[in-house]
Amino acid sequence: MKPENIGLLLSIGFTLMTSCGPEQRSMNELEKQRNAGLVVYTYNEEPFEGFAVINEKGTLKAKYTIVEGMLEGPALFYNEDNQLIRKETYRNSKLSGLFEEYHLNGKLRLRLNYLNGKKHGKYSVYYASGQLKEQLTYDFDKIKGDNYLYYKDGKVQHHFHFNSKGERHGVWEKFYPNGNPKEYLVFKDGQLTSPIKRYDANGVLINYSSSK
Repeated sequence: MKPENIGLLLSIGFTLMTSCGPEQRSMNELEKQRNAGLVVYTYNEEPFEGFAVINEKGTLKAKYTIVEGMLEGPALFYNEDNQLIRKETYRNSKLSGLFEEYHLNGKLRLRLNYLNGKKHGKYSVYYASGQLKEQLTYDFDKIKGDNYLYYKDGKVQHHFHFNSKGERHGVWEKFYPNGNPKEYLVFKDGQLTSPIKRYDANGVLINYSSSK
């Protein structure tokens, strides 16, 4: 359902498209880590009961909560400096619940929710300063509704909309750092419905075309 002849113009460049998303983990994957030379051992202490993964240098890499042989509850991940870099939540060995990643300065980098292994609800990405960078909405792995990308100063960089089927729908617009319009498109159920408008940094229309 992608419109023809709009090429890279519609490239969003989301963090989610390039780096987001943990792969589903299972007990078998813990065994693979053990076989790869990492030490996996069991805690039986409150409030944590499960497995811990130790890297080759002897520092903690991850802790998984295990209930009756299943990944259940929080899983915590650390870098070589023993700094918490990610939290995951599992239900029946599937991602389900809060997922967070952190910048090296300790501030939140990414927050989203999973439901039965699928992204569901608000998806937020932050700059290291704490300023919101991306705000998306998921419905079982499909992006829907109004979504935004932001510059570091909080100004809107890109506003776009998807319908309930996950198709491009409604107004899609990009802005320069000064707030002036950069591109303007209109979709209906995944199809481009009007010529693309492009502007220079001063807000002057420079191109009005349905092709590249």
